[in-house]
Amino acid sequence: MTALGWLAGETIVHYVKEFDYWIALVLLWYVGINFILSGLNGNGKAFEQDPSTGYVLVVLSFVTSIDAFAVGLSIALLNVPILLSVVMIGLVALLLSAVGLFAGLYLGK
Repeated sequence: MTALGWLAGETIVHYVKEFDYWIALVLLWYVGINFILSGLNGNGKAFEQDPSTGYVLVVLSFVTSIDAFAVGLSIALLNVPILLSVVMIGLVALLLSAVGLFAGLYLGK
């Protein structure tokens, strides 16, 4: 989705060139604030039901894709190299997912 966001950004960049930095700022703030708010959920529970099944999984997948799309759009507007960005995002996601998996296996015992 990051690459698709970048492609969308590349197609519209010449229309919004004069104020593209404001769009990038708003999109990155949106992503950052959503991450912060999800971490500061005050009720002590992240989910009312198991997030790895059913409707909740579909909603979480969609929201994650929208965030990645917004980041890709911001990358295009900021003229950052897309290949390096997508590879780094993928590697960091892979590494942190593996850390989370192994930490869960270790802590679950």
